[in-house]
Amino acid sequence: MYRFLLGTAIAATATAAFAADAPVVLDQELAQPHISGYGELYVGGLYISVPGDHATGTAAGGAARVNFPIDARWNIQTDA
Repeated sequence: MYRFLLGTAIAATATAAFAADAPVVLDQELAQPHISGYGELYVGGLYISVPGDHATGTAAGGAARVNFPIDARWNIQTDA
């Protein structure tokens, strides 16, 4: 019984999905490749208390990503 249900679920999810083509808009400009990216900063703290002793700690960090276009469909991503 479980094999039948599993087989039915696999067959239902493996079917092809068909969608309508996107409408063609002729007077709209296409987006041009440009440099893009984002950055983030974070700070955290920790306090641990054990009978007779306690400890604290803080941490800070960040990340940045920048994308440089080299073609209409390709770019180079740098991470720091």
